[in-house]
Amino acid sequence: MDAATAALIGAAIGFLGNALVTWITKHFDERKARRELMLKTAWDYYSSRLELTKEVAKERGRGNFPPFSTFLFHTIRTVDLVLRENLSNQQIAKEMRKIEELNKELIKVAMGEPASN
Repeated sequence: MDAATAALIGAAIGFLGNALVTWITKHFDERKARRELMLKTAWDYYSSRLELTKEVAKERGRGNFPPFSTFLFHTIRTVDLVLRENLSNQQIAKEMRKIEELNKELIKVAMGEPASN
């Protein structure tokens, strides 16, 4: 093998390694940004609903709002479902039912009620 061939092979290996590292970094940076945006959006929506619920509770003399953790869990699971590809309408409906049932259980636990079995 002459020097030119070795140089080309070395350059190709370096290029492929660099491309792989760049792709991995971009992939995880996008996932991190998506999580941060999801968290901020969920908190903003939760906060606005919390204020509205407090006003309604004052008017009616009652009311309680589940903690943010249950809302965040529901939001994350729903967004994950939305991002899945190749799901039929029936599969989406089935998965949403599962998410809703689990969310109801989490709210019960968070509000101090016994969970259903």
